[in-house]
Amino acid sequence: MLGRYGASVGKVLTGLSGAYNVALMKTIPSKSIQKTYLKYFLLSTHFQSFVLRVSKNRAAQSGFTKDDIYSILIPVPSIEEQKAICSLLDKLSRVIEAKKEQLKELDNLAQAIFYDMFGDPITNDKGWGVKRFDQVGELQRGGGFLKSDFVVNGVPCIHYGQIHMKFGRFIKRHLTEIPESVAAKSKTAKKGDVILAITSEDVEGSCKCTAWMGDYDVYVGAHTAIFKHNLDPIYVSYYIMSSGFQRDKERYVHGIKVMEIKPSDIGTINILVPPLPLQQAFAEKVEAIERQKELINQSIREVQTLFDSRMDYWFSD
Repeated sequence: MLGRYGASVGKVLTGLSGAYNVALMKTIPSKSIQKTYLKYFLLSTHFQSFVLRVSKNRAAQSGFTKDDIYSILIPVPSIEEQKAICSLLDKLSRVIEAKKEQLKELDNLAQAIFYDMFGDPITNDKGWGVKRFDQVGELQRGGGFLKSDFVVNGVPCIHYGQIHMKFGRFIKRHLTEIPESVAAKSKTAKKGDVILAITSEDVEGSCKCTAWMGDYDVYVGAHTAIFKHNLDPIYVSYYIMSSGFQRDKERYVHGIKVMEIKPSDIGTINILVPPLPLQQAFAEKVEAIERQKELINQSIREVQTLFDSRMDYWFSD
């Protein structure tokens, strides 16, 4: 199945059965084309670019017709060659998926280490001291720039959308920059500060955070809170994503289409305060895990590059 309209244009859906509406187009391969081969062609940059091109040419809602699809040519090698192509692409896809599973397992390991070292934050079964966030640090509202302010050569910045989509529990490098004139009106995070996204699409995404571990200051945009504190930043970042904090934040998150939480409300939430050396020992374990993850990510990028090059070779003009 192919998505025909709007944000779903060109999206390839497999494994569906039963009735479908006008928003989907069923693709039925002829005897000269293997089903899996057709799937990879539909996923190729060549086909996806074509679909976006013909869809943008329409005045109403973006989309394409059956005649549009009939106008594109498909390379059709022999069935045996198609099978060989699909076999290689399947193998590369499985390698990528297996490595992504390894990343999930390492994330689960880091979370398991947190609970092993500090216990359940809800019951505090290890009897750690408890303080409010505003008793161990200061929460400042970020702000001063939007995504539209990004430039190629400027000063480093963090946008709240990157916390939701790009960053892990801690980061050492920025992704985007803004002009110095815009930065002058913005707040900065220093090494060790924890940056929280205080605007989200749902309750679960509220307060998603990252600890800034870079050796330079970074400007922080709107819809965020900057937590300046005297705890280990990686411990704080993991605590914010723990069951205890997630439960306690729910009474403060408000909104209908967009969910928000006030920095002052975050300040009233409790945090367990184990000894600083124990927090730092946890951070060292997590950093070791992150180094393993980076090696896996590098391997994924290499395999993905090979996959993409093969797709371009077989399916481009």
